[in-house]
Amino acid sequence: MSTRVAFIQNRVQRGGRFQVTVEMLKVFNAMGITPDFYCYRTRITQDQIKEAYGADVKVNFIEINEPLSPFEWNIVLFNSQINRRVAGYDLIVNSNNTSFGLSRGLNIISYVHFPRKYRMRSSDRSIHFPGRRKSLFDFANDPFKFFSWLYRFDKRLSDKDYQICNSQFTADALKSMYNREADAIIYPPVDVEIESRQKEARSIVSLGRFSPDKRQLEQVLMMRELPDYKLYLVGFSDNQAYFERCQKAKEEFGLDNVVLMPNATVQERDDILNSSQFFLHTLVNEPFGITAVQGIAKGCIPLVHDSGGQVEVVPMCELRYSSLEEVPTLLQEVAKLDLSEAIAELQQNLHRFSSAEFRAAFKVVVLDKLEAE
Repeated sequence: MSTRVAFIQNRVQRGGRFQVTVEMLKVFNAMGITPDFYCYRTRITQDQIKEAYGADVKVNFIEINEPLSPFEWNIVLFNSQINRRVAGYDLIVNSNNTSFGLSRGLNIISYVHFPRKYRMRSSDRSIHFPGRRKSLFDFANDPFKFFSWLYRFDKRLSDKDYQICNSQFTADALKSMYNREADAIIYPPVDVEIESRQKEARSIVSLGRFSPDKRQLEQVLMMRELPDYKLYLVGFSDNQAYFERCQKAKEEFGLDNVVLMPNATVQERDDILNSSQFFLHTLVNEPFGITAVQGIAKGCIPLVHDSGGQVEVVPMCELRYSSLEEVPTLLQEVAKLDLSEAIAELQQNLHRFSSAEFRAAFKVVVLDKLEAE
């Protein structure tokens, strides 16, 4: 009998989380397994996977009926609904960032980008915007803080649920919630083909899905203070309203030094990375940060927020900042330095984040879990 594998995630779209999924699918496909992928909805097709990730992977997306519910409720409701459908599978790969609601009898590998419970139990509305408190009347996400309260009953993870964290930062958050060490830390897979090409002076690139927590709008406005620099904003624009806000700000302030590149191809992205002098990352408490690794691999000088997993990716404190207001000054100070040795040192560290390293480590876990079952 062939091995049956199911992936579970309530909503699927392009981004860093799915980049990890693609490399997992490669592992299963190489083993002759085509997984089923259960979700409420998917915003990516097989052709788009090939275009966005350069991978021709085999997977069966299976959408189930989605209830009308607030965002946070939707995640746990999905876990509760999916138990019956995946009960006959040999292995389940959980990409939902929480096991709350899943049957304790399932043979699970959970790849945790960041524990949902930590986000919900925090008094902040978002860990990426510290100080902004949750509201009882946040009807779109968690009205009356229902799941913020309910997560207090999510106390223990199943012994059959193998927890992989994407960074030490995430592993620390997991331990603080469940008093359990991560079973493994496997950094997300990143294309780390190292290149060094001629750079465009005073050029900055920022990668990331257009979203308020990525702070592209703040980056656009920041360029008013840097008229001699050029900023390239590259990312998926599935949040069309936010992308249009960024576009409007660029036009209102006449910022010809800002170039918006929505839904760029892999080649377009890599061309910009290869030609840009600096890489800017502005997400606070980024659990890992695939894009910073991509920037370093292409020889960019990284400037990242001094928080989260970025500290593991960019261990040099002189290349980190505490608030976005510091970036213009930091950028101009760093531009005066010869950082060729620093870039070489950062690039030497990138082997930890390679796709090959990820697939090898993940395959060991998969084989152990299937053998144990």
